[in-house]
Amino acid sequence: FQSGYDRVYETALAVLKKAGTIKKEDRAGGVITADLPEAGVTAVLERSPGGKIKVTVSARKMMLPKPEVAGGVLYQITQRLK
Repeated sequence: FQSGYDRVYETALAVLKKAGTIKKEDRAGGVITADLPEAGVTAVLERSPGGKIKVTVSARKMMLPKPEVAGGVLYQITQRLK
């Protein structure tokens, strides 16, 4: 994303708060962990060269990956940042 780090972090936090319960958040480390009804979700934000913010979302339920849940969360973050 081309937006600032704080804006992307706040947007990801808002999406995860709306969808479920926040378990842990670390603004400095860029990690947000949440429990959604469908799965446990972790969002990791990284600063990349050129001022872009890279967001990686992973979701698991009972040790099995849930890419459709992770994709849905990332889609919502993308829509809010437009």
